Amino acid sequence: MKKIHRLHKQKDFLLLFRRGRKVESPLFKVFFKPNHLSWGRLALIVPRGVSKKAVLRNTLKRRAREWVRKEGKLATRPLDVALAFKKEAASVPKEIFYEELAKALGKISY
Repeated sequence: MKKIHRLHKQKDFLLLFRRGRKVESPLFKVFFKPNHLSWGRLALIVPRGVSKKAVLRNTLKRRAREWVRKEGKLATRPLDVALAFKKEAASVPKEIFYEELAKALGKISY
């Protein structure tokens, strides 16, 4: 994922969590808000509550980034999206993970 497609400034996160909308699925919470750019930005949030092991948290982030890269739709929409993982995301197989991710991000509308 290119640097311009990452959401990383604290100001942007605060705006997203305060003014954005939220969609929940069994494995994720998705916060989203339209931005002023012509491309989308993404943040992946995997708290330690999901797993104390950094290896597992990083694996979950890699899976999500790979799905976003393959789908490609998220980067073309002018949205800021934060994908927060729930504890259940660490214990599901890859196929179910991808299905739930597609459902959760498919619910986004603005």
